[in-house]
Amino acid sequence: MFTKQKTKNKNDKNHKTDLESFYVHRARCIKWEPRGIRSLEFHPSGDWLAVGRENGDLEIWNTSLYYSWYCETRIAGTASETIEKIVWSLDGKRLFSCSLGSHVIEWSLTSLKAKTVCDSFGGAVRDLKLNHKGDTIAIACEDGRIRLFDISNGNFQYIRAFSKEKNSLFCLCWSENDSMIVAGGNGSNVSVYNTSTGRVINSIIVRKYSEIKPLVVWTCLWVGNTIVCGDSHGYTRFYDAKFGTLLNEFKEHEADVLSLINIGDNEVYATGIDSKISKYSCKPFKTNPKKTKKNKKKKNLYHEENDLNQAVNWICLYTRKELSQYLRTVIVHPIHKFLVVGGLSGQIAFITVKKFAKEFFTRVYPYPNTSIITKSRDNLLLSQFDDHLEIWKVGDINKSKNSLPKLKESPNGMKIKIEKQPLHLLDLNTSKYYNIVCSAISSNGKFIAYSDQSGIKLFYLSINKKNYADFQLKKISLDDLQLNSIFAHKLTFTNDSSRLIIATSNLQIIVIEIIKKSIENSETENFTFQLIIKKVFDCYSNKIIKKKLNQKMENEEEEGNIKTNGKGKGKGKGKGKAKGKGNNGIKDTIEYKKTDSRIKYITVSSDGQYLASTDLKGNINIFNLDRLTFEKTLPTFDANPTVIKFQPNTSILTIVLSNNNFHFYNIEKNQLDDLSPKYFPKVLQDNKVRIFGISFDPKDETKLLLYCYDWIIYVDLNRIKVFLENEKKLIQNEKNTKNQPSSSPTKDKKTENKKKKRRQNSKNNNNNHNSKKKQTTDSPSKTSRLNYAYFKGCRMLNLFQPLLFADYISPGSLVVVERVWMDISKDLPTIKRKKFGYD
Repeated sequence: MFTKQKTKNKNDKNHKTDLESFYVHRARCIKWEPRGIRSLEFHPSGDWLAVGRENGDLEIWNTSLYYSWYCETRIAGTASETIEKIVWSLDGKRLFSCSLGSHVIEWSLTSLKAKTVCDSFGGAVRDLKLNHKGDTIAIACEDGRIRLFDISNGNFQYIRAFSKEKNSLFCLCWSENDSMIVAGGNGSNVSVYNTSTGRVINSIIVRKYSEIKPLVVWTCLWVGNTIVCGDSHGYTRFYDAKFGTLLNEFKEHEADVLSLINIGDNEVYATGIDSKISKYSCKPFKTNPKKTKKNKKKKNLYHEENDLNQAVNWICLYTRKELSQYLRTVIVHPIHKFLVVGGLSGQIAFITVKKFAKEFFTRVYPYPNTSIITKSRDNLLLSQFDDHLEIWKVGDINKSKNSLPKLKESPNGMKIKIEKQPLHLLDLNTSKYYNIVCSAISSNGKFIAYSDQSGIKLFYLSINKKNYADFQLKKISLDDLQLNSIFAHKLTFTNDSSRLIIATSNLQIIVIEIIKKSIENSETENFTFQLIIKKVFDCYSNKIIKKKLNQKMENEEEEGNIKTNGKGKGKGKGKGKAKGKGNNGIKDTIEYKKTDSRIKYITVSSDGQYLASTDLKGNINIFNLDRLTFEKTLPTFDANPTVIKFQPNTSILTIVLSNNNFHFYNIEKNQLDDLSPKYFPKVLQDNKVRIFGISFDPKDETKLLLYCYDWIIYVDLNRIKVFLENEKKLIQNEKNTKNQPSSSPTKDKKTENKKKKRRQNSKNNNNNHNSKKKQTTDSPSKTSRLNYAYFKGCRMLNLFQPLLFADYISPGSLVVVERVWMDISKDLPTIKRKKFGYD
């Protein structure tokens, strides 16, 4: 569907906008779907959250800011091995997971692949827990055994197995002193094991209220002197840990209870399939038996000596329902103490514990934080899914018959009929075992590349432009390059489609040149491709080493707003050094070292001369593709970059940070200009918007579009620069007037009194229509400067949401790919609840 849009600012009605109107193609043909959440686990510091998906993917979200969470890394997994549980080590440097494929995996956070894979020796692994010391992992296996693994001192080794149960085990939990483990399964009983002997020392039979439906214990907890378990009948039961007697049971859920979490020894939260979240609290009361010497000498594995004479009574305080789909897991932040839940819909919802019964949950929608769609010059869209790629041809209209409307005629746009409908060209099915990591299409639309953990694949696509249904797809072999053990984190092509740039899992960047060769003595036009590795780059991070202080202060080397400490000369492999003079007369040397973090983004300039890359630590490297050399590393900013892209026909790199600061770095002039978000609307200032895409106007590179999943931001850099210059002049004029000596102080007092009277009169007359007409907008006041600034150079549009992609088709035309959440939620299963008055 095409619409003609023109934005309008509601804050300033007097100022006339002169922004361009656009033909907007709203495409909803790409049926992207999120994957459900199976497990959640916080980093010990609380700054990261590990998320396990149903398709086997493992995501790490940055949660350092409470109001702005975003996915930082994605580890592509396999659909056959869904991640059941995730565990961080106590130091936060190691990450473990278990799956239904009978494997326990330690993941590498730099290469984003499995570092160590251990077999469970007992079938599918349902649960995985780390003891309180942080040196042993226990897993619950399908064959009815608990197995221990040693992870101390960087090891990952199998230790031993406990005694076997008759039925499968689905959950387990360590005691507070790590002397016992409680486990439950589908045998309607809960067993308590001694970790030193590996045998059952106590068995609790869970009461069944239905003989037809079998009872399964899905989750269990050890809270102080109490064992808590949730079962498939919707009951949450509390047992005494010493004797195994039932203390309390609650039927607050209509279906299975799948997850439990505790905050201290007094609060427990439960959730399950019916998407309800229940809060339980205990009221301890003391019994005072006679104190004897025998009681003091006895040692108890279950409790400490101070807790022997205490008993608890649990009550249900509050139950609420937040999401419409079932919840799979609930956890608590280790520092700030707020609840986080996740389930089938893929959403992450969280709320503080203190406001659990008062406020709504904050939802984080599972839309990708990086664009999964790329576009060619011929308006071909390549969309990436887990196990296949789709290629679409964007529709078109006759622009001569449909002229752009005026603002008065259609302020919110008007619909236009499409002459050429969007065309679905092909589906490229990939390996069913591995999920796709990244993909790219060349600017001429003839080369398609994608990568999974098995390797990199390259295809040649020839299309008859007169008839798009007539195409041929040919695979290009990469065996001669010997890249079998390497997969890509990011892929891109140069603008002339002659080179393929690969950011590999080995933290390197490979430049491959594509040469087309025709076959002689052939009746038809046949050709082959020769691939040559032109260069392998290493990515670096800079370290400034300060020398002795000079007695004579030397001139500062300053170009623009960036103070340079020297120019780097590090080339090729190894370490590069560069000398320079700092602004304090200190001789500095910049030492370049190889980074140990993953490459996050790569981009190439339109002329193919420069290549820029950034990693998770915020290091931005610049490479020269003409000379095939490493140029420099930019200084690190106060936040990590979320998007980097070159402006067309220039060597200026646009950098957008996670705090919505904008930086423009000119490589040839070595100049850095930054644009503060204080000149933008409050939505950008509050960091509640996570920008993940940039597109430039084909006519003017100073006009750009920034987009996230719910906003499109139109920025005119020339207007903002003109406004900033005028603002500086106003500030200087105000300072000059203040510094001028007053000739007659009595006159100044009179003028000040007159100004006060005028201000009071203007406030009283603001409601009159005649006073509004006399106001001018050529010179804004101090209070309206910020509004005037973003009104002059920035527009925010939320008509198209949620967004997956936005880019220019041609000058004055945009394509916008939407995926409405209501369309996604229709296909998700929900529980049928009885309504009053209905059968």
